[in-house]
Amino acid sequence: MVDATARSIVPRSVFGFTDVVAIDHDTLTYLYVFGTRFALVSTTNRGSPIQFFSPVTAGAASREITAVSFHKRCKLLALCVCGLSQGSFPSIVIYSFTKARGTKPRGTWIPSHLETFGWNLKDSADLIFKTADFSADASMIVAVTKSPSVIAIGFSRKSRSPVFTTHLYAGVEKMYINPWDSSELSTSGPQHMQLWRLIKKKTETL
Repeated sequence: MVDATARSIVPRSVFGFTDVVAIDHDTLTYLYVFGTRFALVSTTNRGSPIQFFSPVTAGAASREITAVSFHKRCKLLALCVCGLSQGSFPSIVIYSFTKARGTKPRGTWIPSHLETFGWNLKDSADLIFKTADFSADASMIVAVTKSPSVIAIGFSRKSRSPVFTTHLYAGVEKMYINPWDSSELSTSGPQHMQLWRLIKKKTETL
């Protein structure tokens, strides 16, 4: 029988996680993404506090994370972000992860901001990146915007500039770069799976 005088259970905080990424399997470190921040949680260091971070973007204090890509071998994290105000431009923030030394718990991973790619063209205002992926050698990051205007854009990390943009089918939910051939992309969504090949900064259907 339930005691009517018992206190109700009220959560102190509620997080709506949109993505979960395994950063390191040895230390069981995971990255959780929600809203405008991301958090690092290690299940092996249960006594250590959860680390919260906000995307580092110039000229925008409040940015929402819309997509995530993690390069396991190079330990690189790409966060696709967009502004919360109308007329904002999408961008990609890239972090590298290194293990902490000194006073921090053993195995703690620390993110360091490397670079930010902005897409500040007139036609890109209010677009939102839906999905993204690194090339196998991490030299390129490709992101795809959500409908109604579905556009794929590739950024070269060496030249720090876009190398191609192209329109794709509507309804793209996920996009991946072929790990053995960076000139091939695959997209998938409701009732479709499509392969693409990059040719002279454009794409053609395979």
